[in-house]
Parts: sequence; C-alpha cells; structure tokens
Amino acid sequence: MRVETFRQDEALLQVRALRQTEVLLQAEALLTEVLLQVKALLTGASLQAEALWTDELRIEVLHAEALQTEALRAEALLRAEVSLRP
Repeated sequence: MRVETFRQDEALLQVRALRQTEVLLQAEALLTEVLLQVKALLTGASLQAEALWTDELRIEVLHAEALQTEALRAEALLRAEVSLRP
C-alpha cells in the first residue's frame, strides 16, 4: 500500500512539475511576444516622430527660402527704383 501511495504521489508531483514547466514556458513565450510587439511599436513611433520632425524641418527650410526670395525681390525692386531716379 505504501509503495503504491508513494508511486501515486511521485506521479502526481511529476505531473505538477510538468504543468508548472509548461505554464512557465507559455508565460515566457507570451512575454517574449509582448516584448517584441512593444519594441516594434517603439520603433514605429520613433520612425513616425523622426518623419514628422523631418517634415517640420523641411517646412521651416521652405518658409525661410520663401522669405529670402521675397527679400531678394524687394531688394531688386528697390535697386531698380533707385537706378531709375534722375
């Protein structure tokens, strides 16, 4: 009887250990998947932020170039007016 009970207890412990191992492996797999998803989201967010910053910088440069062009035109008009004066 005792040997049989011992074997049953041992088998039960082995089953529990296998279940715990399986649960731990599943948890590890889920955490790895979540970590990869977070990394992908962070990379995507970083790329979006970089693209927005680049677009904003491009707009600033275009605005500065437009102001410079406008200033050059105004300067050219003033020079033309001055050269036409008697």
